[in-house]
Amino acid sequence: MPMLEWAYRLGPWRGSDLVWLTTVWLARRGPHWLAQGRRLPGRGPGRGEGMTAVLMRIPAHPVAARALVRRKLASWPVIGTRVYVGCPIGYPAMLDAVAATGGDPRLRIVVIDSPDMPDRAGCLDRLYAALEEDERRGRFRARFIVLDDEGDQAAN
Repeated sequence: MPMLEWAYRLGPWRGSDLVWLTTVWLARRGPHWLAQGRRLPGRGPGRGEGMTAVLMRIPAHPVAARALVRRKLASWPVIGTRVYVGCPIGYPAMLDAVAATGGDPRLRIVVIDSPDMPDRAGCLDRLYAALEEDERRGRFRARFIVLDDEGDQAAN
């Protein structure tokens, strides 16, 4: 049974009760859990190579798209990061705006074969296909993937 499932069945709990309960659980189970040296499968020293892939859908407005891509590149200053940006082919002003962000080698512009702005799922599918294509070509291996939805928030 999960740690707090039985606690919720007993009735209403105050926040301090749950903090106390969590502290007691960690005091009893934490040392045993740490002593086992649990690691995620396939992880450990020397196995953390790979890049971070950030998949982002950008808004249709060119000025907002340029600002969003610049802000995203500034917020991920790590060299081992690749930012995939999806731009539909029917928006040449947006393609020009994203391309004018400074020629950062971490930026990969993915042209989506759609005259209109695709929905979130269609855009992410195309960005993920571009990521898989880069991995197949041997450019890099993605260690983890970040699905960024800031473009959706800016578009709404």
